[in-house]
Amino acid sequence: MSINTGATSPGTMADNATVGTVTWTNPDNAKVSDGVFATAYLNYSAVDAYVQIIKSNGTIGTTNKANTVDAWTSVNGTYYPYGSSSDLWGETWSASDINNSNFGVAFSASGTIGISHYLKATNFGFSIPTGATINGILVEVEKFNTSGNRRVDHIRITVYYTLVAPTVTTEAVSLIKSDLAIGNGTVTSDGGATVTERGVCIGASANPTTAGTKFTTGGTTGAYTVSMTGLTRNTTYHARAYAINSVGTSYGSDVTFTTIGFTNPANIYSTNNVYATLAATSGILTVEVSKDAGANWQTPKTVTFTGSDSLQVVGNGDTELFGSSFTRADLVDANFRIRLSQGNISQVYKNFGFSTGTDILTGINISIEGNYNSPTLSLDLLECKIFYGSSVLPVQMGSVAFASDGRKVGETAGNGTGTPVYYDSISWRRTGDDTTVLA
Repeated sequence: MSINTGATSPGTMADNATVGTVTWTNPDNAKVSDGVFATAYLNYSAVDAYVQIIKSNGTIGTTNKANTVDAWTSVNGTYYPYGSSSDLWGETWSASDINNSNFGVAFSASGTIGISHYLKATNFGFSIPTGATINGILVEVEKFNTSGNRRVDHIRITVYYTLVAPTVTTEAVSLIKSDLAIGNGTVTSDGGATVTERGVCIGASANPTTAGTKFTTGGTTGAYTVSMTGLTRNTTYHARAYAINSVGTSYGSDVTFTTIGFTNPANIYSTNNVYATLAATSGILTVEVSKDAGANWQTPKTVTFTGSDSLQVVGNGDTELFGSSFTRADLVDANFRIRLSQGNISQVYKNFGFSTGTDILTGINISIEGNYNSPTLSLDLLECKIFYGSSVLPVQMGSVAFASDGRKVGETAGNGTGTPVYYDSISWRRTGDDTTVLA
């Protein structure tokens, strides 16, 4: 998108003796075109001596665009151009260079008695957007010669620039879990126009776009992160950071990441030497329980597995309450969850089939069978019992057995039994046959 500043007048005019010997009188008169002049007396042979850009650090550029051949006219009212919409005066420019108050032009005239000082025009008040590409600088001087006086009525500058799409880089994906990961990107330039959206897009194939799945965050330039949720475990994704402004959409490079998770989580259904497995760094497994469908998790406990299959009881077994208190109502299928995890890998199980009630629990006994042979942790069985008063209510994975002394008065056989399910990042599935069940 090509844009220009329009012809802009300086805020500051000054005589500067860096070159020449003849002083400009009334330099401020060259701020506007009004028939009142900045003047330098140089007698005859009126030509330019110097027309040079003043850079943002206050130094004067080496490129001189003075017309040292053609004599000045004796009639006021004509602007003489130096540079153009594609002329950078031998320099490389950024928006901040142009916007700097030091930026401007130094003008000097010549005559038979010598050369004038610089007539310096600065402080143009430009506000070109950061990130814009500078294409050219046009300087125009309204000048004429009369009775040996070099007269300048006005100096003005037009800057030509282009707005472009943002520049964005993709960083490595972090905090990768079974169903979520953190996408990272950096908008290094807004292209001269405000960034209206930025984020990370993902897909199964290389170079995903915003037409597919995307995750957004606020902000304009700089580093950012997005939480990418709803992912599928053990799946490889492609990801690209992106940013959008009024010119267009830009993308960073393509990176890949693979979600982690339990393999065959339904195999924790019964003790049959068919395992749910995960890539692990040790045999330590963290166990947590939730009584509000996973909104909050109680105090975690750990069990440790070695090379041979063993049945590990979590915490204090019959009296373990995971740092909280429970009633039987807390353990109904709608509420109760068990989460097994190591590092970023986790798997949640629910639907243990406990019946409701107002009894206060004295313990939740969770037992897990498995083994660890580096780098694989293998789990064969998860079972849970609850204790209240003097009764024990057991539910084992896949079992329809129900201890007679576990039923309270008025309960029928089968109350409290059920088949736990697990979450595969998309839906809940029954551990017995891996079929989808309602959440």
